[in-house]
Amino acid sequence: MAETLFADLNVSDLTPGIAVRAGRLQYAWARKGRTLGLPDMIVAATALEYDLTLMTDNRKDFPMPELKFFDLP
Repeated sequence: MAETLFADLNVSDLTPGIAVRAGRLQYAWARKGRTLGLPDMIVAATALEYDLTLMTDNRKDFPMPELKFFDLP
């Protein structure tokens, strides 16, 4: 069952470039007074690195204007 569920998912490596970008995002938003979690910054950095669209119902943790979102119903 798990194989079927995850068959169409792509897994991306956490590259040094993504890690650095995540850290820079977290730092930049902290300087603006906004504390954002590292896991969310890794997701955001990955989306930006690969030009991906995010699907989430938690947009408040992804305030970066350069991110693209899939609108949930």
